[in-house]
Amino acid sequence: TAGNESAIVNVTIENTNGTDANGEAVSSLLMLELTDASGKPMQWAPGAKANPLLDTVFQDTMKGQNLKKGEKITGEVGYEVPQGATGLVLKFKPDPLLDEKSVLEVSLEQ
Repeated sequence: TAGNESAIVNVTIENTNGTDANGEAVSSLLMLELTDASGKPMQWAPGAKANPLLDTVFQDTMKGQNLKKGEKITGEVGYEVPQGATGLVLKFKPDPLLDEKSVLEVSLEQ
């Protein structure tokens, strides 16, 4: 969109919860959110040149299985942000549907 640019974030996720039974499913669309300094969420940009795309890495590396105890995945996620945006924060919600309190926030510097 005019006046916007892509922000590509490289993310590594590790299952450290101590369970091996079913593992943990990973979805960048559900679990990750990028916000600006005011808390406004940025639009996910599936067309951004994220390579490798985090969800694709998950599918290729884990062959569709969940992330088991101690396993890690690394990939990129793209967002559409206003040009020159600062104060961006990436939020990771390990259980986006049931637990809104367990959120990890990471400030991003460009």
